[in-house]
Amino acid sequence: MMTIASMVRRRWRVLLLALAAAPLLAACGGGGGDSGDAEPDPSLPAAPAFTQHPASTSVDDGGTATFTASASGTGAVSYQWQRNGSAIAGATTGTLTLPASYADNGALISVVAGNAGGQTTSKTATLTVRPLAPTITAQPQAASVAAGATAQFTVAVSGGTAPVTYQWQRDGADIDGATAASYTTPVLSADDDGARYRVVVGNPAGKLNSEAALLTVQAAPKGYGQITLSGPGAASVRAGDTFAPTDSLGSIASGPTCSGGTCSSGLKLFWHVPGEQLSVQLLSLNAPPPGAAPGSQVDMIAIGLGGGFGYYGINFTCSAGQAGCTLDALGLTLDTAARTLRFANTTLPIFTGGPLVTINGTLRY
Repeated sequence: MMTIASMVRRRWRVLLLALAAAPLLAACGGGGGDSGDAEPDPSLPAAPAFTQHPASTSVDDGGTATFTASASGTGAVSYQWQRNGSAIAGATTGTLTLPASYADNGALISVVAGNAGGQTTSKTATLTVRPLAPTITAQPQAASVAAGATAQFTVAVSGGTAPVTYQWQRDGADIDGATAASYTTPVLSADDDGARYRVVVGNPAGKLNSEAALLTVQAAPKGYGQITLSGPGAASVRAGDTFAPTDSLGSIASGPTCSGGTCSSGLKLFWHVPGEQLSVQLLSLNAPPPGAAPGSQVDMIAIGLGGGFGYYGINFTCSAGQAGCTLDALGLTLDTAARTLRFANTTLPIFTGGPLVTINGTLRY
């Protein structure tokens, strides 16, 4: 029978055997549990710890952004700055100075601090770049042109964050396709008089309206245009000279006059060089519509050259309401709506059977 003393001595022997076997089990990975992470090597320093993280900042486009960070640790601590996760070449100190453009807006900035014990990445800072508005340095200027001409408006802009855009407007409404720094109108008429043109300049900072420029359209003077004569018959009427509208003779509107139930009207226009003159008559041999302006219906064109040569008549039917009429054989184009008559190498005798003269130019009536 086991005494109490012998039982106590037995339990102590078991406990001593277990304590003696424990180091062997640990060395062999025994013991029935996970081995766990390896303990840090006590011979190496700890990785750096940040005492100051970079802070988010905002700068103007074209300015300079500065980020600062600080980390402590055993031994030398190195730095490598990153933009959107990629290393920035040469950025290896505790302070990053970065030229900022609008393309950098929203960039994420961080820095990696390292030493012999490892690396630590800072918190991320955001770079905000504010766009700059452009400045209008030259406003569109008022324009005054004659009917049948075009007008051009221009704006000058400096500075501002790219891209800079343009949208021209007429009386506050956008003009399709007018998106450059200058705008040229279509051919103008009296109906365009008083229109106002401005341009909306835009960029990432917003939009800026220019001043409005007033357009004045003057009624084209009758006989407006220049006619040039050339060819063998032009020697007698100042070859090579340009015949310009004359105010001294002006234009003569006649009719309508009626005889025997047939009515006619006409418009006579003059050009001249010193000592010579050229006239063009637009004749309506039939009654024009009531209230029609002279020249709105044309049945004949009569061309007269100075020097007493008389007139050379051309049958040319162009009724009121037609958009335009041409006589290709003579290079004549008459537009009764725009009230223009164009000569394109129109070759005629200076009188019936006489030497030929070539006429080029456009008149408005």
